[in-house]
Amino acid sequence: LVRVVQQRAVLKSGRFELLVGAGLVANDQMYDHWLATTTGRVHVSEWISIGATYAKYFSDPSDLQSTVMNDFEVFPELSAMRWYAGGDVTFVAMDGKFVFFDDSIVYWDLYASIGGGVTVTSRSDDPKPTGMIGAGMRIFLTDWLTLTFELRDHMFIEKFNAGNEFVNNVVGQAGLTLFIPFGFDYEYAK
Repeated sequence: LVRVVQQRAVLKSGRFELLVGAGLVANDQMYDHWLATTTGRVHVSEWISIGATYAKYFSDPSDLQSTVMNDFEVFPELSAMRWYAGGDVTFVAMDGKFVFFDDSIVYWDLYASIGGGVTVTSRSDDPKPTGMIGAGMRIFLTDWLTLTFELRDHMFIEKFNAGNEFVNNVVGQAGLTLFIPFGFDYEYAK
């Protein structure tokens, strides 16, 4: 009996991952938020990485905000996102490959993140403690370049004049990721 074990197409262990991306806030109806984000991760194994993220938000009043304020003369308490900074631990839940147009093999992985940090909003320059959970998918374009999609929920308490409110800031983002060093070596020969 000869047992054949195929080597992994891409190794992440011991490599640094740099994600640069952009995204949208999904749940704030009073503002049109988009963000520029960067994340750095160190892969301590094939399945676990430790990282840090910075996200800068850009906010414009939405059409709904204008309608509420102008047509109904109601002035709600508003909170625009300014920035988020935090750390996380990421766990790769599954990985695999699929054939693209019967021509090439594309490798991917799905991961979950948990962490925390601080958020600053337009209501105060004081950083608010923020919890974070998220999920993402990387599609490997080469050994060192991926297309990455993430969905994150930044959770914090916002102080309004009417009282404190728990905020779920749900962010969808996409970007390109570089793995450094660009190549890798297997410990054992084929």
